[in-house]
Amino acid sequence: MQEEVKTDVSFFYRFVNVFLKPSTSFQSIKEKMTWKQTIIPIIILILVSVVTYNLLLPVTIPEAEKRINKVERLDEEQKTKQIEKTTNRMNGPIPYIGIIVSQPIIILIIGAVFLFMGNIIGGGKTEFLKMVGVALYIQMLDIAASIVMIPLMLSQKTVDVQTSLALLFPEVDKSNVLYNIATQFDIFKIWKIILWIIAFEIIYKYSAKKSSYLVIPIWVIVAAISVFFASMNFGG
Repeated sequence: MQEEVKTDVSFFYRFVNVFLKPSTSFQSIKEKMTWKQTIIPIIILILVSVVTYNLLLPVTIPEAEKRINKVERLDEEQKTKQIEKTTNRMNGPIPYIGIIVSQPIIILIIGAVFLFMGNIIGGGKTEFLKMVGVALYIQMLDIAASIVMIPLMLSQKTVDVQTSLALLFPEVDKSNVLYNIATQFDIFKIWKIILWIIAFEIIYKYSAKKSSYLVIPIWVIVAAISVFFASMNFGG
């Protein structure tokens, strides 16, 4: 009788393989996923977000001051007070509390959206918890993004650092629609899309074509919303 091969369900196994061999990581999640197994990855994501926020304060605070100083309806005294208030808020506990609260919510929303596409639109069947597990490990790409982006932001003293096709627009008004469309073609966003397609192939046993049809529209919708608001905000 052939011995059954058991899939490793440890955090380290899934974390390493989501970068090196994602199908193996997703197969592990498909085999077994418990709420207890979500604790370590969500803590990791929270810590990465907290550290990233803290490290970038020397950049984000001055940029916030510049934005306030550009507000014409405020006089100098009002600008000074607003800068002080904003600086105190950014250095205070509220942003960190926001990160701790928002990270689990974001993961649950992502899991629910892709579950809807896979179960309802695609006609497949899997558990919400497994999609949450997939979302957790795909979000681990944020660690790679932080490793690349933080040094660039600190060295250039701006958060406006691109790993997308926006690099083709070095000098452009940030309200430009083409520029904001280009920012959506970011290497890490595309990487996540590819991982979700692979995840659908493993979790649902869909073909690559069907998985792409279910995953890519989510990116298109989110990208369209992002482009709209980015263009509106920069357009003033």
